[in-house]
Parts: sequence; C-alpha cells; structure tokens
Amino acid sequence: MEGRVLIIEDHQGNRVSIRERLEVEGLQVAEAATAEAGLQEAVRSIPQAILLSTSLPDMGGLDVVRRLRRINRTKHIFVMLIGDEDSRSERLEGLEAGANDFTVTPVDADLVTLRVRNAIRRANLENQTDPVTGMPAGRGVQDQLHQLIRDPDGSWALIRLRVRSLAPFREVHGFIAGDDLLRGVARILSEALWRDDVEDDYLGCGGHDDFVV
Repeated sequence: MEGRVLIIEDHQGNRVSIRERLEVEGLQVAEAATAEAGLQEAVRSIPQAILLSTSLPDMGGLDVVRRLRRINRTKHIFVMLIGDEDSRSERLEGLEAGANDFTVTPVDADLVTLRVRNAIRRANLENQTDPVTGMPAGRGVQDQLHQLIRDPDGSWALIRLRVRSLAPFREVHGFIAGDDLLRGVARILSEALWRDDVEDDYLGCGGHDDFVV
C-alpha cells in the first residue's frame, strides 16, 4: 500500500516500532521528536496520516492538533493521538481538539498500522484525497474553493498547474513511472509553498494531472 505517515513522538522506542511496522505495509514514514519539527514536516510534506504523542518536550499534543486543524494544508490529515495512559478525559479532549483516533502506550504497532491503513483507504474511497499523491482531492478541493468564494474579504488568488503530456509519458515509461512523476511534482510544489511566507496557502490535486494552489 502507498501512502505517507508522519510520527511525532519523542520516545525513540515507540517511533522505531511503529515505523518498522508501517514500512512493512509499504508506507513511507517520516519522524520528528518535537512538536515544532513535526509541524514543519507536516506542512512541508503533507502526509496522509500523523501519529502524535500527547506529551512532547516543547508543546502539548492537543495544541499540535489545534494548530494542524487551523492550517489549510494540514487540516484534512488523519491524526491519531498516542497517550501515556488510557484516560477518558484525555481521549475526549483530543477528539474535541480535532484528532481522529486515539491509542495508548505501550503502542500496539499492528493495531496502529491497521487503523492508519484503513483511514488512508477510506479517504481515497470517499474522494477526499488523491490515491497517487496523497494530496486533498475531489470534495476536499471543492470545499476549499467554496470557502474561498464565500470569503467576504476576497483576498486570495487561484493557481492551477497541469503536468502536460502525461499520457504519452505513461505510454513510453509505464503507469508506475507516471505515478512517480506525479508524486515528485506534488513534493516539489509542497516544498516550494513551505518556503514562502504565506501561512494559509493550500495545495490540492484537481485531477489526475492537475494541481490547485
């Protein structure tokens, strides 16, 4: 299975056990040991799922969730909190803050992997993310555009970028190479936006060869 996952966890043992299990599943995994590094990586690479510790050295996990939900480019990402104990109040606070799921330590890597895999598949099936690039797509892009149109301030601009001659490229090099090309373009666009000074920018996939900024 293809997909990108970010683990924001200061406990190295947890990171290693989860990463190894996710990689067996075929997922690409990035890691961060602090909240700030994790937020930077989330905005830069736009993973499809984030596994987030509730107790980080520089910021509480719930505050990280709230920041992720306020950022246009990360508000759609599936977030699973990792709690130190099975606390009902912490669970409720996490879900209220915007998390999608919750698990506890010691982490059951097999269970976490199943939940992440199912979440990514569900998002793809519901036309919320593009299965190749992992970017917001379909309804997610439409909702964002509708939100902008309703903005009374109107201080926004739309850029659409298309990968030209994708079909001939696939005919010569194959569909796998074509998918790799699209993922590479998505990564270039994501990193370019990460380097600018616009905090509320947005990147989505408008179609099989079309990107929306």
